[in-house]
Amino acid sequence: MLPIRRFLQTMDVVRREGEHLDYSRGRVFGQPVDAQWVRKLEAAPELAERLEAFVSRFGRMQDTIADKLLPRWLQALAERPGSQIENLNRAERLGVIESVER
Repeated sequence: MLPIRRFLQTMDVVRREGEHLDYSRGRVFGQPVDAQWVRKLEAAPELAERLEAFVSRFGRMQDTIADKLLPRWLQALAERPGSQIENLNRAERLGVIESVER
């Protein structure tokens, strides 16, 4: 498969993961999250499940971007992917991400 095709397929995966993350974000942050909300987590398993879904989806999307999307993007540009931090630094230099530090 051509590198550009793999990159585009991975972009579609990230798009879908983003939709799922946005759904979970709305369910968690649709109300104020404060100390009282956090204390309710033990007594309200449905809240804990919502939070767990959000955290899991966030982590999954972050991993997909760092482990698959950025390296495949670099390959589509005929560049050689490096370590995760090297790929992030390259994306920053090319203006794709604002800052590796944030």
